[in-house]
Order: sequence, then C-alpha cells, then structure tokens
Amino acid sequence: MGDKKDSEGKQSLPTLGSGNSELGNEALAELVRKVVEEVLETKVKEIRETLQVGCLECKKSKDHSSQRTESRSVKHVSARPNFSTCKNCNRRHPGECHREKRACFRCGSREHRAQDCQAYSS
Repeated sequence: MGDKKDSEGKQSLPTLGSGNSELGNEALAELVRKVVEEVLETKVKEIRETLQVGCLECKKSKDHSSQRTESRSVKHVSARPNFSTCKNCNRRHPGECHREKRACFRCGSREHRAQDCQAYSS
C-alpha cells in the first residue's frame, strides 16, 4: 500500500472505502484502546510518584516494606491540649459542657444538634 499525495504533493490520510468500514472500525477501536491504556498507565505512574513523596517537611519517602513501631518525632505529632474529662459527657473539652446546656457539640448553638450543624460542613 503506497503513500497517497494530494494535488499539492502533501501526504493525505487514507480514506475508508465502503467495503472496509468494519475493518476501519476495528482499527479505530484498537487505536482508542491503546491510547486510553497509555493515558491510564501514565496517570497511575504519576499517582505512585506522588504517594512516594511522603513527608513534605523532611522530604523522606514512606517505606512501607518495613513497618516499624518507632516513636514519632515531635514535628510529626499533633499538638492537642490536654483537657480534663468532662463528668457530663465523658469528652475532653474546655469551658462549659454543651451537653449540659443542650447545645450543638460543634458550635454551641441551641438551635440545632451537631448532626445538623453547618459550621464545619465541607
């Protein structure tokens, strides 16, 4: 099958004749499948590289092969205030207990409960 050129001498794309439509559809489907497969492989590779970045502060990648139980350094531990346990709700919190005043646990409003709270909804 030779290269076809148009009247200006440029190479033209092959056209499908009426007898080759089924073969053309199969070739097109195979081409689309290969392109999609390559795009997905590239995306998976990008995601894997992103996951290997790990801790941005110390620039170390996570090593999942050795699951160590070492204590975490200070910069990796979240700093939570150490409040005493409330005798009304058994939660640790500062100040007045929202359960005692029958208020929302999230924002303190008496108009609704935590499950209906819009203050921290995403």
